[in-house]
Amino acid sequence: MLAIYLMFINEICHATDCFDLAGRDYKIDPDLLRAISWKESRYRVNAIGINPVTDMAAD
Repeated sequence: MLAIYLMFINEICHATDCFDLAGRDYKIDPDLLRAISWKESRYRVNAIGINPVTDMAAD
């Protein structure tokens, strides 16, 4: 159980670095990027968006 928890924390740390780097590069608040990521996919890297108008996945 501890190993799973540590892997989860490790992934969050990598994502945090990514948001901080992107925020610095594009002059965007990293917390805004985190909020958008949470709202859009709950931080899931394999999330697929569905367009409700066409029922097709977004590419």
